[in-house]
Amino acid sequence: MNSVFDRHGEAWQHAHGNLTGSRTQLEPRAHQVPIPQRDLSDREWEIARSMMPESGPYRGCGRPLADTRAVLNGVLWIMRSGEGWSKLPARYPPYQTCHRRYQRWRNDGSLRQLAERLYGEYGVALYLSLSKRSRQRASGARAPE
Repeated sequence: MNSVFDRHGEAWQHAHGNLTGSRTQLEPRAHQVPIPQRDLSDREWEIARSMMPESGPYRGCGRPLADTRAVLNGVLWIMRSGEGWSKLPARYPPYQTCHRRYQRWRNDGSLRQLAERLYGEYGVALYLSLSKRSRQRASGARAPE
C-alpha cells in the first residue's frame, strides 16, 4: 500500500538495507522508523478522521471526551518515542485517556489500519512494537533493552 511518506521509506531502506521477511523482522527501534517527529498535519488528520471510529456524542453525563486529534497525537508520540505511557508530555491529554483510546483503537483494528495508511509498513512495524510492549507490561515481563 502506498503511504503518505514513501519517500522517507526509500531513505530508510538505503540507510538500513532492504526490508524483506516476516512482520516480526520489521520491528525496528522507534528512532529508526521514518515517521515524522511532530503532530499530525492537517492533511494527515483529514485521513485519520475519516478512518477513526466515532466515540459517540457527549450526552451531558460525566466528562466530555478529550479531543480525538490530541489523543491520537499522544498515541503516535508513544509509538514514535518508545516511552511508557506515564512519560507522555503534558501537551497531550492525560496518559490514561490516551491509553484507553489506544486500547479501543487497537482492539477494533483502526489504529493499525491508520498507521499503515499514513506511514506504510513502517507504521505497522511501530504499531506491532507498541502492541508487543503493551502485552509484555501487562504480563509483568520487562521489555528487552
